Amino acid sequence: MSNVDLKFIEDTYRRKSDEELVAILTQRMEGLTPEATAVVKSEIERRGLSAQFSNAVDAQQKEYTVAEIDA
Repeated sequence: MSNVDLKFIEDTYRRKSDEELVAILTQRMEGLTPEATAVVKSEIERRGLSAQFSNAVDAQQKEYTVAEIDA
């Protein structure tokens, strides 16, 4: 991904309201690229939003084993 594309992604998420960012985190993470996911997490931290939101990103991106799901 080029620096221009990454800058566009950063600017796009920076313009989102906290509520929009939370909606993306809780409802629409599955379509994001790894780069976009990193930008979202960075924006959460930059805004000082709850660490739980960053943890939600990680949880949605993780591939769980059957044992983890059954636990």
